[in-house]
Amino acid sequence: MKTELTELQETILKIVSKAKKPATRPSIQFAVYGTTNNRNNDRAIQNAIKALRDLGYVIVSNSDHSGYKLATTQAEVDAYVAERKKAAAQMIKTAMKVRKAFQQRGQMRMAGA
Repeated sequence: MKTELTELQETILKIVSKAKKPATRPSIQFAVYGTTNNRNNDRAIQNAIKALRDLGYVIVSNSDHSGYKLATTQAEVDAYVAERKKAAAQMIKTAMKVRKAFQQRGQMRMAGA
């Protein structure tokens, strides 16, 4: 079964595919919406890129270089995966600290209490 892309997904895929260098979210937002300063549009772009990845499009990004691109090498994919795994591990670590702090809240004075 073939999944139809939304208009936004199709547009982003075209932009990312044709870009000579990684396409930044502000550049995508401007190409799609004609503005670069709208959080809702930015979130829609992030969600569309996630959906494209979920559909199997190999869109990678890297915190060292802003922007999105279609991966052309295994090294790009490996770098993207390693970075996402590191970020996920950090998120889990922070979540566990929040849980621990909540469980200990009766044993320690909360700021402003």
